[in-house]
Amino acid sequence: MRYGRMTRTGIALLATAAIGVAGCGSNGGSASPDATLDPTSSAAPTGTGTAAEAREALAAAAMKLGEQSVRVKMTTTGMTGTGVMDPKTRMVEMTMDMGGQQNMELRALGDDFYMRMPGLTGDKWMHIDITKYSDSANLNFMPDGDPGSAAKTMENIVDVKQTGDGRYAGTIDMTKAEGANAAAAALLGDGARAVPFTASVDPQGRLTSFEVDMSVVNSAAGKLSTTYSDFGVAVNVQRPPADQVQEAPSTIPGFPGN
Repeated sequence: MRYGRMTRTGIALLATAAIGVAGCGSNGGSASPDATLDPTSSAAPTGTGTAAEAREALAAAAMKLGEQSVRVKMTTTGMTGTGVMDPKTRMVEMTMDMGGQQNMELRALGDDFYMRMPGLTGDKWMHIDITKYSDSANLNFMPDGDPGSAAKTMENIVDVKQTGDGRYAGTIDMTKAEGANAAAAALLGDGARAVPFTASVDPQGRLTSFEVDMSVVNSAAGKLSTTYSDFGVAVNVQRPPADQVQEAPSTIPGFPGN
């Protein structure tokens, strides 16, 4: 059903936006405001280096994003998402421009996820308790210790090399993505086992962009690009007023366990 598909899409987009935000929660360290970062002590590696060094640098860059809030922009075919997230408070607020269709608004406070899209939810926000679905799919986009499953994502890198100062390129196995299963892997095909990506890291060692070229899987899919900027930005996400909230159905078509 369209209702279930769009709901899954909203959470999936939010999870994708969080791909590089890691290291918060009970296992994370304290926040590091942008002004206190020392580029001489945590700068991204220069030169080409080895594949192992490139992989280590990217993993460290993803984990470093969990130290502070960040502005996120995600673009893919027919959609642009912009917003902010704070891995320490587990707050996220994003707006998805669906390419001429109605915009989708997304908010998350801890395990509470809110979505509003007039053509789907009317004037109300739909509330979903993410913990109901997080056991068998990548819906809990900020689990303790690895928000957005960033560390797991880096584990799925097939090969990578440093192409310049703070710039990397390689391939990633999308069939091993969080929540993927045998049926999904078969649908994606062998091309999904080595999807090209590029990434960039700033002088403070933080991931600033991650772009995956999904056209090798589907020519119409294009590229999925996520950028991270404005580190330390203020994030103050508000819950929608109670009279503007409706609970999600007890079963959402296509969700785990339904």
